Amino acid sequence: MRDDTRFGRGDADQIRLSVLAIIAAVCTIVLLFQPGSDLAVAVAVSVGVVAAALAVALMVRRQRDPGERP
Repeated sequence: MRDDTRFGRGDADQIRLSVLAIIAAVCTIVLLFQPGSDLAVAVAVSVGVVAAALAVALMVRRQRDPGERP
């Protein structure tokens, strides 16, 4: 696959994992400090679950491509 960015695929994957980790952390903070707001809890749980699923899929993809730069 062609990568049009100035970073390599390993770098791009690392950036994606970092962004997903930040999203999951923000969702956790919202859940901890806004327990009374049903909408905030629902959004935080939904976004957190999607971020976690994307992070797992990205890690699995990285393990399947051992020839790529880490």
